[in-house]
Amino acid sequence: MFDWLDNTVIKLCTMPPVGTDLNTVKDQLNEMKEFKVEVYQQQIEMEKLNHQGELMLKKATDETDRDIIREPMTELKHLWENLGEKIAYRQFQHALEELMSWLTHTEELLDAQRPISGDPKVIEVELAKHHVLKNDVLAHQATVETVNKAGNELLESSAGDDASSLRSRLETMNQCWESVLQKTEEREQQLQSTLQQAQGFHSEIEDFLLELTRMETQLSASKPTGGLPETAREQLDTHMELYSQLKAKEETYNQLLDKGRLMLLSRDDSGSGSKTEQSVALLEQKWHVVSSKMEERKSKLEEALNLATEFQNSLQEFINWLTLAEQSLNIASPPSLILNTVLSQIEEHKVFANEVNAHRDQIIELDQTGNQLKFLSQKQDVVLIKNLLVSVQSRWEKVVQRSIERGRLLDDARKRAKQFHEAWKKLTDWLEDAESHLDSELEISNDPDKIKLQLSKHKVQQFIALRF
Repeated sequence: MFDWLDNTVIKLCTMPPVGTDLNTVKDQLNEMKEFKVEVYQQQIEMEKLNHQGELMLKKATDETDRDIIREPMTELKHLWENLGEKIAYRQFQHALEELMSWLTHTEELLDAQRPISGDPKVIEVELAKHHVLKNDVLAHQATVETVNKAGNELLESSAGDDASSLRSRLETMNQCWESVLQKTEEREQQLQSTLQQAQGFHSEIEDFLLELTRMETQLSASKPTGGLPETAREQLDTHMELYSQLKAKEETYNQLLDKGRLMLLSRDDSGSGSKTEQSVALLEQKWHVVSSKMEERKSKLEEALNLATEFQNSLQEFINWLTLAEQSLNIASPPSLILNTVLSQIEEHKVFANEVNAHRDQIIELDQTGNQLKFLSQKQDVVLIKNLLVSVQSRWEKVVQRSIERGRLLDDARKRAKQFHEAWKKLTDWLEDAESHLDSELEISNDPDKIKLQLSKHKVQQFIALRF
């Protein structure tokens, strides 16, 4: 037994130092288990020897014999206890190194974990993985306590450099343990916070997209533009309220976009098609579509207002001119039969007729603009525009007809006045000639032949006079 104990202690002492990596420690632990099996088998033999020694001590009567039996038994017991202490210390070293290897490996895992952001599902998967790691950490709580307890017991039986080294190793182990606990908790809090932020971000985007969809629906349900200034202005004012709502959300849109892009830049997954990427793309697309429709509707309503206002102003201007034209025709004096007067009336009417003709393009343009408005406008405005155009067209045609009729009447009067003037002129010329002739023949000759000649000329003059 003494030989076996000496060989076993030598074998234990010559075992290689406890490894620092986990695989080496596990191999050494397996080797130690085999070693302990061999020791356990010898422990049975040791108990038999102790039992035999006690029996011999009971049978021995001489004190010298008892000392001879007791001394080797005591030395053997001391050697066995020494072996037990060495085995316990070796086991403690293995347990400590195994724990330190696990702590180092776990801390490296925690240090290697990058910040993660982006999709809530990705973060939830990462959080689930971390919970597995956390459970593994917490499961080592009992191992840490056991190693500490064993180490403190060894410290009580150790002294000098061995105690100082053991104490230092225990302190290092506990520091590593506290570091792992802290980093595990910090990682969990980081993931929880990131998950809340990601969920909040996607919730904000969903709410924002719903608001944009509401605006898009409102734009799609817009009525045809107003054909009258009042209707067009009312529609534009209503649209500008919606337009202002969209502009007020532009800052929120930019913030969401920046936040989403930042999450995409800092995310762990490098692949495309993530929920965050889809949400950001949908947000950009939806904002562009709604903004484009909003601007397009705004331009359309502004154009409609300008067109309706121009039409209304041109129409009112034309109506005012029609009113003046009708008044001018109503107060115009009847065609005169005095040539100079009627010629003056004709000149005045020519100016009026030219003015009427100058407004022909305006009525054509009004009709075209009105038809354009009728095509674009809502039904009730179309009826009003149509009635206005019909009324103006009717008045225009009447003014044109009356202008033509007055021109015809003035021309007839001119012809009649000209005939009268020419006849009057001819008569006055003849009278002047006749008076001059009569004045030249005031003396009546005494000569019968001359009297006959004078009488003959006088009859001719009378005949001509009768013709007038």
